[in-house]
Amino acid sequence: GRIAARAALASPETQASLVIQRQQAVPFTVHEQGFASFQVSSRLTVGQALAGLGIRVGPNDLVSPAPGRALTPGLHVYVRHASRVDLTVGGKQQTVYTHAATVGDLLSEAGVELAPLDRVSPDLREPVRHGMRVEVTTVGESAEYVDEPLPFDTIYWNDPELLRGEEDLIQAGSDGYVRREYRIRHQNEVEVGHKLVGETTEPPTDQIIA
Repeated sequence: GRIAARAALASPETQASLVIQRQQAVPFTVHEQGFASFQVSSRLTVGQALAGLGIRVGPNDLVSPAPGRALTPGLHVYVRHASRVDLTVGGKQQTVYTHAATVGDLLSEAGVELAPLDRVSPDLREPVRHGMRVEVTTVGESAEYVDEPLPFDTIYWNDPELLRGEEDLIQAGSDGYVRREYRIRHQNEVEVGHKLVGETTEPPTDQIIA
């Protein structure tokens, strides 16, 4: 079709902005978020036509054909808006824009690897909705060992073969210990549990002096 161009001065100080459009509008169909609507536009490109209809396309939205493609009669234009999600992982919040279908897909897309004890709200199978909040509570466990020393005793033997005042070391002493094992639970990197799960004893060795 024929193309007309006109210049519109915003103010004497600004340059003229060139608006190029067809003299005759062309029909096309917009598919947006699962709904189809028949439209007509005199704009030259897909992006210009969508803007003329008041359809805002963000940097994370998907448009097919691309916004720079020429608008042709009978064209089907597909617009898929990204969903904004407030994602909190381990107490740290961020806003992400996604085309993931489920919460599980969203976490995979965001590179979040779940540990066996981690909790996710809502459920991983929940569909992603615009403006939803997803929270991952990181839960981990670690072991801690605490040793309590058991000092050795000294035992004296009377050896009649030794002169009075003389001593002879028969056996060197060594300390023992009581080792306690604790299981520490962390939630979002903060300790929330401390439980004794085991205890072993290594008895001391007496020191023997004759």
